[in-house]
Amino acid sequence: SSGGGTLTLSGISTGSGGKMGNGLIPDGGGYAEGSGSGMSLTSAWSFEAWVKPDEHESGVIMCLCDDDGSKSEHELIIQAGSGGRITVQYDAGGINQKGAATEVLAVDTWAHIAVTSDGSDSIDIYHNGLRVVNDKSINNIDDTISSPNVYIGGHPSTPFSSSDFDGVIDDVRWVSYERQAFAGGLMFSEIIPGSNTIRVYNAGASTMTLTGVEVYNGATRCAVLSGSLGAGAESSSPISCTIGADDGIYLVDSDGDNTGGSDPGFDEEDKEWIIDGVCWNDDGSTIDGECNSTSDPMIAAGVWGINTAIEDIGGGVELIANGNNDDAVSDWKAIPEFGTLLMPVASVLLIVGYNYRRKNNLEA
Repeated sequence: SSGGGTLTLSGISTGSGGKMGNGLIPDGGGYAEGSGSGMSLTSAWSFEAWVKPDEHESGVIMCLCDDDGSKSEHELIIQAGSGGRITVQYDAGGINQKGAATEVLAVDTWAHIAVTSDGSDSIDIYHNGLRVVNDKSINNIDDTISSPNVYIGGHPSTPFSSSDFDGVIDDVRWVSYERQAFAGGLMFSEIIPGSNTIRVYNAGASTMTLTGVEVYNGATRCAVLSGSLGAGAESSSPISCTIGADDGIYLVDSDGDNTGGSDPGFDEEDKEWIIDGVCWNDDGSTIDGECNSTSDPMIAAGVWGINTAIEDIGGGVELIANGNNDDAVSDWKAIPEFGTLLMPVASVLLIVGYNYRRKNNLEA
């Protein structure tokens, strides 16, 4: 399940400068505040966000804490810290515990960052899909935060002497399980059932290595991707699965530690490894296949909503130009049936040839 709800803005604004559309635009002097109820630190959790700092040490990205400024209230803070590194600080009853990545967030550049925990006293940190900190011990993480709230982009009392974030934050998520792969920015952009072809898009700011990225239809592996994909680039790939009019497929990153192969214990239906998914049907109402049960992999992973799908009117589905990548039906649209440019090559040639002959006959 995802934690969240309505955020109240204080000295902060939203605008069109976000990664996926509208984003939260802190300017170093404000924050967004919401209830932290249901966000437990003693069970597994994952936090992720897109960030674009205006300066290296841009400050608080997320804080799960109270608002009295005390360091004895068991507060968790994730920030762009010293030298622009992703830094996680936790106060264990007055003891400031810290874990930090060595990678630096580039100024004025989008980066996907994530922090995860298996519910024990350790964390992992991800930077642009790469696991850059593995099992960093931060002792005594517990659930005794007094009147917990969640703050995005800042905090009214600047815990740990942290500043409010200066830059843009978008697509913030907190889920109640440990994700073990992110492939930040990699997603489906187009699925054409008739030709069993998918198109993958890299929304990240850097080239993405596709080693370990796979396509699944239910429990069946349809394709293993390879090579690399540049920032903002798309790649077309045939898949071996037959894609029907009522179906759902998902992307898996089986190489969460980025060693060039599948990680030990990897299970293709394990929600921890799913990074994107899409479900469609041919009538807009009846949900079949992979999207009608909480046990379905992409539903359990939180990358698609149960009993929701795009209506495929015959030509396939594709991302809309102004979607916000929040894993919603509204991010997708059906490709018009018999759209000439999206038909298999043989069909396009037949249509062109037919039109050419018809033109000649009319002129004869």
